[in-house]
This record gives sequence, structure tokens and C-alpha cells, in this order.
Amino acid sequence: MRRFLLGFCVVFSPAFAAQAEEIMFSYGTELTLQDAVSSRGTPLEGWCTLLQQDRANWHRFNRRDTYDEPDPYFHSAERRAMMAGKCEVNGNVFADPGAQIRSGNRTFDLTVQVYGSGGQVTRIIFADRF
Repeated sequence: MRRFLLGFCVVFSPAFAAQAEEIMFSYGTELTLQDAVSSRGTPLEGWCTLLQQDRANWHRFNRRDTYDEPDPYFHSAERRAMMAGKCEVNGNVFADPGAQIRSGNRTFDLTVQVYGSGGQVTRIIFADRF
């Protein structure tokens, strides 16, 4: 009986964990040239990396773009690191958003929704805001 219960818990625990995921918060942001380069001046690529820099600019460096909004969560480097690999684009997809920004072709105005479970970020979904 114990083996059965243990097996049941192992098999169904991921399903219950996935169901527990909920939206933690959302915010709007504008990704501009200052978000497309690291604080050391290195060009950044990929959506999650740009969003991490955007939040570092907001919380740590006080470099805020016109349409940036606050968030209640990404105030530390450890929490911003939770973004890595969890970004899902909903809408127009640019394979290289950092290069688009650095070339002067455009900026990105986004609505960002952060999902999580147990205080941990599980995924970040974003789309064009305007």
C-alpha cells in the first residue's frame, strides 16, 4: 500500500504543481537601447536577457524609460535570474530584438505577465502593449 501511495504521489505531483501556477503580477515596459546592452556595455540578445536588463535598469540603476512601470518582484539579481529561459512571446516574434533596438529600427512596448507557483517564477508571457 505504501508503494502504491508513493507511486501515486510521484506520478501526480507534477500535475498538481502545474495547476497551482497562477499569475503573480503584470507590468508594462519599454525596451530601448539602454536595455539592449549590459551595464558593462556588452550587446545583449534574447528576450529574457533584455527583460532582465530592463528590470535591473529599473530597480538597481534607476534608468527608466518613458513607458516603464514598476514591478513588485524583480528587485534583486537573484530574482531577475529567475527569468532565464522562461520567456514566451505572444505576438510578433523578432529573432534578434537586441539587434533591432541597437540598429535604431525600433523599440518594444510590452505588457509582461509573470506566472509562478510558491513564490517562484515559472514562465513570463509578453506581447506588444500598444
